[in-house]
Amino acid sequence: MIFRGPYDDAVTSPICAINNTDKHMFVKVLITHPGPFRVRPNFCAIAPRSMQIFAAILEPQNPKDLEKIQKKKNT
Repeated sequence: MIFRGPYDDAVTSPICAINNTDKHMFVKVLITHPGPFRVRPNFCAIAPRSMQIFAAILEPQNPKDLEKIQKKKNT
């Protein structure tokens, strides 16, 4: 998943979940670092032979917060 800047406003990236079975499928999207990230909708039921598009949202960040995230990621 790629978030394209500028990062002074919320940036979104799509996630597509496809149900190619004959039964309903329930999906919940979990985030490992929830601080700057959001997913809408974060859970849903997908009908048989259909799809659902989720929006992954990166909230606006100030430069100091981005540095902290990068330091945690690299340690």
